[in-house]
Amino acid sequence: MTKRKYFALLAIGVLIAVFLVVRAMIDFSRVKRVEIGSTAIQPGTISKVVLKNNQSSKVDFILHCYFKVRSDGRPLFSEKISLLPNGSVEFEVHPDLAGKELPRMIANRACEAVWQGPLGIRRSAWWFAWEYGKPAYQVNF
Repeated sequence: MTKRKYFALLAIGVLIAVFLVVRAMIDFSRVKRVEIGSTAIQPGTISKVVLKNNQSSKVDFILHCYFKVRSDGRPLFSEKISLLPNGSVEFEVHPDLAGKELPRMIANRACEAVWQGPLGIRRSAWWFAWEYGKPAYQVNF
């Protein structure tokens, strides 16, 4: 193989790698731009978290929910979220209490948005904290 062919193949390989890295960075930035809100707070009901995608492309990520922000260990539960362009979804942080009478004490929850990239790369985009009777708020690190 001549030097010219070798450098051409090397250049093509580098361009493909750069394209994949840029695409992964764009996907991660889409997850970071998801907006957090809450449904209306009503006495005796648990408000849901509203995740909004105000972008023109689809966003996919996984939400891992814990008892507190920056919690270590296994999550209480995880759910894959797909937000269509300019769409939103309501997310329930206490699925175990859905349709049941509310207990006296309701535990706080925190959920982490995890982006999954190529080659098994996982990266935390943001957290949100939820407390009963208060709107959810985003926690950036």
